[in-house]
Amino acid sequence: MIDILKAEIYKVYKRKFVLTLCFLCLLPILYGLGEYLHWKIIIIGAKLDLVTFITSMWSFTLILTVPIILLLIMSASLVAGEIEDGQILLEITRVDDRNKLILGKYFAIFLITLSFYMLNNFVSFLAYLFFLSNTSKGYSQIFTTHSYNLESILVSFCSLVFLIFMITLTFNFSTRKSSVISIMIGFASYLACMLLGYIDSISKFVPGYYTVVSNYHFSINTVCIQLIEMAILIFLLIMDSCRRFKAKEF
Repeated sequence: MIDILKAEIYKVYKRKFVLTLCFLCLLPILYGLGEYLHWKIIIIGAKLDLVTFITSMWSFTLILTVPIILLLIMSASLVAGEIEDGQILLEITRVDDRNKLILGKYFAIFLITLSFYMLNNFVSFLAYLFFLSNTSKGYSQIFTTHSYNLESILVSFCSLVFLIFMITLTFNFSTRKSSVISIMIGFASYLACMLLGYIDSISKFVPGYYTVVSNYHFSINTVCIQLIEMAILIFLLIMDSCRRFKAKEF
């Protein structure tokens, strides 16, 4: 399993998608440095503590939608892309269990997504430490906290789980559809969540509520519903991916 995981991560790395994600993680540096050097194109409207800056930078990065599209492309290419070019036939002959292969591919994109989240947070921490904390928009005592920080952390974590849900959904469709169709379904699902999230009667049950709705209403109960619901859906999608891939005739 470990060898498969390493091989899959390397394949994604060769396609330069990971490098693009790393480049996007430099946005916090741009904001921190811009405020530090008083660039007119960088405007931070309020004084931010460390937690608020880190979580805000993560939210801003996702709002660009570029990371989401890149991760959907990577997710679809690991299965559907290799089925289309015939590479999957060679890989199947090298494993004794198809489940190991499909799970290795899934956890490769899972780890890339998790690493993207952690890198974004780490770069934001550095940007705050070296730049923003030395301006009027930051606190010189970098570990200054406020009562709303817990909400920011939970919302940020929910957005990560939603991102994992989206790549899992796309990955699942890639076991039965082409890579292009899988990506389109994944992105269409993202747009559907955006639309459904604004329907008050069902919004808290819509995956990604805290990511796709700008004027969300925060509550611990809704956070629990979101996390439990998405965890169950992710698990079911992974199991279904294994079942479909194992039954597939090549």
